[in-house]
Amino acid sequence: MIEEELGDDEAVISKKYVSEIIEARVEEIMEKIDDELKKIERSGMLPAGAIFIGGGAKLPGIVEVAKRKLRIPSSLGMNRSSVQVIDKVSDPAFLSALGLVIWGDQMSDKRTGGWGRLGSGKAISKAVGKIGEWFKKLKP
Repeated sequence: MIEEELGDDEAVISKKYVSEIIEARVEEIMEKIDDELKKIERSGMLPAGAIFIGGGAKLPGIVEVAKRKLRIPSSLGMNRSSVQVIDKVSDPAFLSALGLVIWGDQMSDKRTGGWGRLGSGKAISKAVGKIGEWFKKLKP
C-alpha cells in the first residue's frame, strides 16, 4: 500500500491500482506509436523491432506490452559497444546518456581529426578515471 498525505487527510492507494494506471498509459503510448507507424505504412513491419532504453525501459512488462501492441520484435537495449568503468553504465536507464557521450566523442574526432581540445590519450584516461571514481561514490 502507498500512503499519501493530503493536508490533514490520508489516502491509502494500493500498488495494484497504481500499476493498472501505469499499464493503461503504457498501452496508450504503444497505440500512439503504432498510429505513427501506420502513417508511414510500417505498422507491424519493422524487422529489427523496437529497442527500449532509458528509465522507462525498466518498467516491468514493457517489452511484452510493446510486442502485443506493436506486433514487432521488442527488447531492452544493452551496452555492447563500449567498455564500462562501472556496472551501472550497462543499466538501460543510462544508455541514452552513454549513447550521447559516444556520439559526441565520434563527432569530436571527425571535426578535429583526433582528441581536439582534450589533449593526449593520457588526459582522456585521467578524465575517464575521475568520472569512474565519481560514479563509485554514488554506489551504495
